[in-house]
Amino acid sequence: METVLEKKLEGRHVLYMLLSFFGVMVSVNLVLVYFALTSFSGLSQDDPYNKGINYNQAIEAMEAQQSRNWSISLGVEGPADKTIVKFALSTQGGQPIVAEKVTAVFRHPTKVGQDIEAILIPNAGSYATTIALASAGQWDLYITVVGGGYDVPYRVEKRIWVK
Repeated sequence: METVLEKKLEGRHVLYMLLSFFGVMVSVNLVLVYFALTSFSGLSQDDPYNKGINYNQAIEAMEAQQSRNWSISLGVEGPADKTIVKFALSTQGGQPIVAEKVTAVFRHPTKVGQDIEAILIPNAGSYATTIALASAGQWDLYITVVGGGYDVPYRVEKRIWVK
């Protein structure tokens, strides 16, 4: 007959289990804190305090822009390394708006330092350009139109997806 030795749970076993459990918890938390601190700056706007103070002026500027009753047409197509941007502005009656300068700024929503600015070239009542973006994914596109009979630029903001 075989004798089976019975193992008892001793205090050192409990200590090892507790140290192992909390060791795993602390190391996982340290990894998550590292990635949280190194992957995002925490700021999504430059100078958010002053933008908050000037919020009413921003609303008035948006209402003044909407009172122009301009229609926009925006198309973004192609892969990230050859993204084609097509933009057109027209009056309520369908007449194209002639602008002095149309610029587009691409900003990555989470990665700082990947902003790309381009001037859109006029072409038969519309504006277009081809641009090479750093990567595929979501981008914020900011278009600024100078001219069209107004001193204040017309601004268009759109979140786009680039393949």
